[in-house]
Amino acid sequence: MFYHLSEQITDYFETQQVIDPKKRELYRYGVQQGFTILLNLMTAIAISLLCGMLLQGLLFLAAYIPLRSYAGGYHAKTPIRCYVLSAGMILAVLLVMRFVPITDRICFIILVIASIIVLLLAPVEDQHKPLDAVEIRVYRRRTGLLWLTELLIAVVCLVLQLREAAVCLAMTLLVMAVMLVLGYWKNRILHKRAVKEG
Repeated sequence: MFYHLSEQITDYFETQQVIDPKKRELYRYGVQQGFTILLNLMTAIAISLLCGMLLQGLLFLAAYIPLRSYAGGYHAKTPIRCYVLSAGMILAVLLVMRFVPITDRICFIILVIASIIVLLLAPVEDQHKPLDAVEIRVYRRRTGLLWLTELLIAVVCLVLQLREAAVCLAMTLLVMAVMLVLGYWKNRILHKRAVKEG
């Protein structure tokens, strides 16, 4: 997705001597990823608007994106699958928030269970982006700080009876926990296949 457009932009940067030709592929990849992220954000905002839940969608994204960046988890094989998965995820989260009655007690239970999973598993690396020992330590620490911040905000929201915000943060941690479990199992399956083939 966006490969040809990113090629054209990188070509232009190269002819204008804006970038180092030796790092051309890195810049092309960065431009392509920028377009992909922008499309995902615009789609998530559009879905939030269509559901009449823009604030909830933005809060979910603001909490989920940084946590996902450091915690890792399941990654789709192709950019198109990733796009469809991301769009489906934001739609599912908003529909659950709209139609499923989540009491304070259920919200608290979700926060506790999701927190345990996040703290036990994060970070979960992807086969295309393995982490070394230093990265694992750094990512685990950053995940922990983000998790703690979001958990404390969710608890404060529960105390102040800001249920929608608390539920949104609980959904963030729940989705993150699911992505970590899926990523963990995907890595185990790939490792078993590699052992059999090797």
